[in-house]
Amino acid sequence: MNMTELVDELHDELDGFANCAVIVKIDDRIVFEKNLNVSFPAASLIKLPILACAMENLNFEDLISLKKSNIVGGAGVLQILQSGEFTVSQILGLMISVSDNTAANLIINELGMKKVNSWLQGNGFPETHLNRYLMDVSALEKGIDNRTTASEALRLLELISKKADKQTKDWFLNQQARYKLPGAFDELGWPIQVFNKTGEGNGVDHDVARFITTNHITDVAVLSTSQSDRTKTLQMMQQVGLSIANYELDM
Repeated sequence: MNMTELVDELHDELDGFANCAVIVKIDDRIVFEKNLNVSFPAASLIKLPILACAMENLNFEDLISLKKSNIVGGAGVLQILQSGEFTVSQILGLMISVSDNTAANLIINELGMKKVNSWLQGNGFPETHLNRYLMDVSALEKGIDNRTTASEALRLLELISKKADKQTKDWFLNQQARYKLPGAFDELGWPIQVFNKTGEGNGVDHDVARFITTNHITDVAVLSTSQSDRTKTLQMMQQVGLSIANYELDM
């Protein structure tokens, strides 16, 4: 598959998905984009700037106490553990690898929302905003939500990838939510490493990923909301990921 064929496939796969944003970069060159600067509810992609800010401002060996009052629902395992002491590193690892919402809120408490938003503004992410805690239903009912764009979400993953040590990269490499962009090939043993972070919520499905083969790096973000059929949205994401994987392996 050549570049023209890849772009044609992406156009076909995204046909009919109006409330969708996509950006594909191969070896640092944008080869496909759609609605890349449109604002979306961030869902769990907001954990990317929380991690990036924590990498610069927290000591990974410091301890954080988990109390029952900290527990929220949704994704994660800390809600099962209920209490205990964990290092910042352990909390961040859970926030990324299993998208633990309680873990994210604990890190927000350590940093403060103001610091995270100041970090975003200071590092060139004006359209990404941390406006509420994870699973804060009352805030959502008031129309308060976290926001990001496909362009900024992808740049956040790229920035983290540049600054991350092996442990941090492994949180993404061992990401447990693998059913979106890498979903069509992840269990086939193909020679592709995928570092990704998903987001999902009421009518929201996102995935931001880095595909690495021997000679090429492809960064891709797909953000989607208000689709009529979630099954078709997930299939679209898998097909986008499969097309990119086939292109990389044909190079």
